[in-house]
Amino acid sequence: MAITDNNTFSCLFSEQERVASLQSECEQLRQCNTDLLADMTLCRGKEAELLAYTQQVTEKNVLLQSEFSSVEAKVGLTRVC
Repeated sequence: MAITDNNTFSCLFSEQERVASLQSECEQLRQCNTDLLADMTLCRGKEAELLAYTQQVTEKNVLLQSEFSSVEAKVGLTRVC
């Protein structure tokens, strides 16, 4: 019966080590997930900033093209006259 008890104890100890290892791995994965969520939040903020900047540049470009067309039209009328 002592052999069976030793085997049971050894098996139980091995399973406890396995559980501890899996718990540690699970905690590492949770931390990694938390870090990734923080990175995603930062990326979304940066994306919003870049989108706003792109919009400003596009609006300025449209304005400059309009002004250029207006000046070009005036120069064209001046040459005709």
